Amino acid sequence: MDNLTVTTQQHPDGAVVTVAGEIDLDTCPALEEATLIIHLGGKTLELEMSGVAFMGSTGLNFLLKLRRRLAAEGGPAPHHRPWQRVAATVLDGSMSQTAALRLRQAIARTEEATGARLPSGRGPEEADDVLGTFATDGALGFDPFPFLRAIHDTGSRAVVIGQVAGIMHGSTELTGDLDLLWDGTPGEAHALREALTACGCTELPELDRSQVAYRVTGADGDLCTPALPWGDMDVTPCLSSAETTRDPAGFTIRYAALDDLIRMRRALGRPKDHRRADELARLRT
Repeated sequence: MDNLTVTTQQHPDGAVVTVAGEIDLDTCPALEEATLIIHLGGKTLELEMSGVAFMGSTGLNFLLKLRRRLAAEGGPAPHHRPWQRVAATVLDGSMSQTAALRLRQAIARTEEATGARLPSGRGPEEADDVLGTFATDGALGFDPFPFLRAIHDTGSRAVVIGQVAGIMHGSTELTGDLDLLWDGTPGEAHALREALTACGCTELPELDRSQVAYRVTGADGDLCTPALPWGDMDVTPCLSSAETTRDPAGFTIRYAALDDLIRMRRALGRPKDHRRADELARLRT
């Protein structure tokens, strides 16, 4: 690959894989191939990554899979040297991508955390007010990115709210649903219907109500308009004050601003809302 070089050195105690360039969807297969042919048998694997200029979500998912593979083989977790530099590149190298990459990491963590979980029969609509939708089947296979891309492609101006937005601001709590705020206009309804259809929604919701549930491949959630009662808060301004992040795959995501999200949490007032609002407030300082 022109944008990635991978060299491998094996020694009695394990192996060192030196990586330089960009780790993305196009180049990651070369790195995967280089590690797959190494038979460690419980020995150590060191990834020398000081030459890595960029690592997207594909690279993060590869590292998670590599960690699981080494654990299954009885070896220690891979050592990434220097991991701090790679993390800084991924999370802070481009401020416009930071929120999207946080979400990419969270989805990878969700996949890892739920890998051995069996379906319980509880959907996101049955979530409790403490643990939220991560404790439901909504977290199994949760991947909001295809729908978020479709929203971008259809020109929708819908805004991500709820815990997905919290994750994009740095919250560490995982979730199993994607909630959106939209303005309720006919043009926006048309764009949302196109996005829903593109992502496998077979029963389009009636978008003439202030809150409707939806289901697409990879995600469930609610579509809400400002007409939905939100405690004593008017959420209409949240549509215009939303922040924007650019996913490495080339599309943008609009998500609720931090202060708006904190106020929304406080207005709802459930135990999980107070807990998550407190966490978000700490991120602001």
